Amino acid sequence: MSELGDLLELLHGAAGRVSSVQSRWRLWRHDQRVREAFTAHAQQTGGRTYATQLAGPGGAADRLPGHTEEVRFWWQSPASLREERDPAASEGSWTGQPTLVIRVGATWWSFSPQAGAMTNAGDERHSHGAGDQFLAMLDPSELLGLLDFTIIGRGERAMRPVLLVLCRPRRGDQRGAPAFALHHLGLGAEEYAIEVDTERGVLLRVEARFGGHALQVTEAAQIAFDTRLDPGLFRFEAPAGEELHRVDVAGRFRHGVPVHEAVAAVPFTVYTLDDAPPDWQLTVSVHAGSPRPPSHPSVGLHYRSRDAAAHVNINQMAADTAEDYSLPAGEDVERDGRPMRVRRRTPDWPQAQLSTTLADTLIVMSSDTLTADDLIRLAARLTPASAQPPRI
Repeated sequence: MSELGDLLELLHGAAGRVSSVQSRWRLWRHDQRVREAFTAHAQQTGGRTYATQLAGPGGAADRLPGHTEEVRFWWQSPASLREERDPAASEGSWTGQPTLVIRVGATWWSFSPQAGAMTNAGDERHSHGAGDQFLAMLDPSELLGLLDFTIIGRGERAMRPVLLVLCRPRRGDQRGAPAFALHHLGLGAEEYAIEVDTERGVLLRVEARFGGHALQVTEAAQIAFDTRLDPGLFRFEAPAGEELHRVDVAGRFRHGVPVHEAVAAVPFTVYTLDDAPPDWQLTVSVHAGSPRPPSHPSVGLHYRSRDAAAHVNINQMAADTAEDYSLPAGEDVERDGRPMRVRRRTPDWPQAQLSTTLADTLIVMSSDTLTADDLIRLAARLTPASAQPPRI
């Protein structure tokens, strides 16, 4: 078999050559290049990208153009893993990941200083992506149909011999579940420089590149295979003084709420369109807010015409949260004495957006079917909602 054939066989069978892993990884990411690559991928595949919330209760979305952190990762076949991040590094993490996550089968537990101790209690509707980035390194078989491989040399990584390989995405459909495998390596990259363990076939380093520069790097600093792992690694104990919360309770999110119940659930005025077109249907969602993880109380109104030709989202929060929720570059306008900020739809930005403050409420509107002028007219017609249930 050729050297390339040997490489493909290595990658294809990697998952069957490892029964356990204990490892330490270094992660680096350039925020601006990641956004550019993601946007380019969305445009190539017919997708759309939007940005309304630039910052949340945690602070600025991008503190630095590049960010590095270390993660310790253990995995035991068939489905047990543990991921640990340095609490100091995780405070400024681009991912917002918890400092500890344990998964055993469908059940996961996590802890972070911001969110506290949480679990899904085995409810598969609430999955957790922790560890998936490293599992993709341990089983690269899904990449075989997505990339073309060129061997360019040999080297060493984490005291193990590796093949140095340059990979470029194949032309064709890069959508759907198979292409999602590239998400963990750096979605939208124009090429990937990978290092393949010559014995196991797992990836020990991936550098994703866009525009000739690295946008994301995942590399093993230390790694050991098939060692006996302490079962206690996969048992979760909440830190002293911490109470374990179920994620579905902690979220405190309700969908399909009557308007009068939404009014009673939040500490600010809720506004609705009393004169919405008769064929528009309204769905209301409420998030009660939470100190851990930190989130503001909010109400979401989704108006949609029965033929789905028109729809608009109207998100509402307390006015004193306005500095945490910013509209991207737009223009300031005024209607009926109400100052507003709008961003208009363009070929490169296919969503109209508007933000305004009414009394004690911040209003953020968006639609990819209506124009900015439509949103201005709708915003001028918002009125306080009644706290009384409707009469039948």
